[in-house]
Amino acid sequence: MDAPLHRYFPKLASFLLLLSATNVSAFAQTPLPAQYAPVATSAVSVPVSSVAPAPVAKERGVAARGGWFVGAEWLAWDVSQSNLSYAKTLNPVWLTPQRDASLAPSGNGVRGRVGYCFANSFDVSWNYVNFSADDAGKFDASSAPDSALVATPSALDVASSRVAAQTSVDLETHDLEIGRWLAFDSLSFRPFASLRWIEIGEDFNVDYAYSDLSGGEIANKISNSFKTEGYGLRLGGEGVWNLFGGVNLFGKGAISALTGSQTVRTLETDGVQGAITDYYGKSSETFVGVDAQAGAAWKIGNFEFKGGYELNSWSDAAVVDGVKSDFKTDGFFAGASWTLCF
Repeated sequence: MDAPLHRYFPKLASFLLLLSATNVSAFAQTPLPAQYAPVATSAVSVPVSSVAPAPVAKERGVAARGGWFVGAEWLAWDVSQSNLSYAKTLNPVWLTPQRDASLAPSGNGVRGRVGYCFANSFDVSWNYVNFSADDAGKFDASSAPDSALVATPSALDVASSRVAAQTSVDLETHDLEIGRWLAFDSLSFRPFASLRWIEIGEDFNVDYAYSDLSGGEIANKISNSFKTEGYGLRLGGEGVWNLFGGVNLFGKGAISALTGSQTVRTLETDGVQGAITDYYGKSSETFVGVDAQAGAAWKIGNFEFKGGYELNSWSDAAVVDGVKSDFKTDGFFAGASWTLCF
């Protein structure tokens, strides 16, 4: 089986960065042809006030010289969907909820970035995100025996002697990005574009049991999983407002149009009847992603420390019980970066 395209992103990014740095160095060292050599002229006195000094980019975001940069951030996000997986236990007589869990896990992840910036304020970089979350132990209704079970996508409503449910989520993105910083006094703005690859996966599992006529326990399991993979173009911009002492406020937003595939698996097994529901499907999908973040940063020397809040949303990227829904993450991030660009 051919390797997925995203596995070549790091190698491609490294090659482009190295090639760019080599070209810049070679251009700087190449001597001018003789016909373009400087011609000696007599000194001419020019009033200082008649020549405007060349601007020197010193604010964050505008490169005064070329160089490498690298950064890493810690992510603390919550996961949500417009149509959540769920598990409920109901009173078998009145059908009132005794335990109700719309499973929305929280988790942690990392974001890394490495790139090269040029003296003309352009930069190229590879950006990577790896995030995982689960809510193991969040829903355990073993203390409510003889309750009816309703769960996604349960085919049975039975009086259960024990019920436990959990959801796990994995998210991974790669971006090969190019952008350019533009300075306006204390404000800087950077439009950017990137080639994006993304993979979203979720596993929802319910383990439950009920009693047969002889009082024995029959174990059952519900599994609902999906994986969405997409490639496409991401466009956006980020801005920085430099305040004082290296402190600044920043904001960033982007939109992406992605196309790819979606794999869905639904399985429910019964200890007596065997497989009650067993479905597997794969389809081609197109979906749109939106992301935004805002926060504050402090730059000291070649280092910068930052933190803030962000939101990510992908339309129709999740599937629950055959129904598509938006997949969202939101939460906080904090990190540091090192650069030779300024």
